[in-house]
Amino acid sequence: MGAALDEATRQIISQTVEGLAAIRGLVIQEFGDVQVIGKGVCKNGPFPGEAQPDFVALSPNQNQPILIEVKNSTNPIKSDHFQATFYNTVARETGVVVHEQRFEKERLNLVPVAYHDSIAVTMLVYPRASRFERISEKVSLGDDALEEMWRAKQLGYMGKSPHMETS
Repeated sequence: MGAALDEATRQIISQTVEGLAAIRGLVIQEFGDVQVIGKGVCKNGPFPGEAQPDFVALSPNQNQPILIEVKNSTNPIKSDHFQATFYNTVARETGVVVHEQRFEKERLNLVPVAYHDSIAVTMLVYPRASRFERISEKVSLGDDALEEMWRAKQLGYMGKSPHMETS
């Protein structure tokens, strides 16, 4: 395509493509021939911000949409799992609206579509590590948890981070 890539970028692209090829069969075995239909947004009044998974896909095995969160790292970190679990929770509570880059039967569709009470799971994908995780659990979103999320969000706006216990 005429783009000049440095060696590090070329290596990341190669690892990503190889990793996706390696896990494709496992994804098909678990979810069926998943069809990515676009980007989605989940929003609910009490939640700080909105959940924006990388993709929303339709899974013939689940007969429901699934969320896909992609991490371009080789080593998973704890916050990856929390983020995917949070997305899974918000989507199950509020649904998801697919409005950007939405495709149906390989054709662009400009009309948004909403899926309510229908999200099956969130798939956390690590292409460069050739692995994925199925996230089906939810996080607790009681008053205490919401207060902590809002506090963390406010600290983030101020360029600070909440005190974290390490155990």
